[in-house]
Amino acid sequence: VVVVTDDPVYAKKLLDELGVENPNIKNSTDPFDDFVLIAKAKYRILSNSTFALWASELGNNKDDGLVICPRQFYPGSIRPFNLTNEVQLSSEN
Repeated sequence: VVVVTDDPVYAKKLLDELGVENPNIKNSTDPFDDFVLIAKAKYRILSNSTFALWASELGNNKDDGLVICPRQFYPGSIRPFNLTNEVQLSSEN
């Protein structure tokens, strides 16, 4: 598991609270590298960012891949499209 973030301190705090030991947190200064890393992943858990959504959609979307992401861009706004191989999560899940 690789966590791609622009805020590694916050990511580490959240993962510590979840009991994740020795997380692999990638804090690149090159957005292109981050985009490619997300795009190449077979399994992706995305935030509600357009950066992650585009990297996922333009990336490795083989039939056995999986993308998990929120239904909403922000509270009260359901995203009107689905990504390839997507499973949407709502705040009720």
